[in-house]
Amino acid sequence: MTAVVVSEAMTDAGLTVLGVADRTGIPRTTLTRRLSGGSPFTVAELDTLAAVVGVPVSVIIARAEDRLVGAAA
Repeated sequence: MTAVVVSEAMTDAGLTVLGVADRTGIPRTTLTRRLSGGSPFTVAELDTLAAVVGVPVSVIIARAEDRLVGAAA
């Protein structure tokens, strides 16, 4: 669920994968793998991504948890 929330935050900020990769220093292939759910984001990556998309890490995590709870209901 975190990947979906990060992807939405990127879209809301008008950023592409390439743009976020350039701004964060996260390799494009790594970012793509994280966004597709192939592997989880690290805490450091989430912190960096949050700064770039302008959404606090706590909000990203809360939104992901909300989706997880909603999916389980």
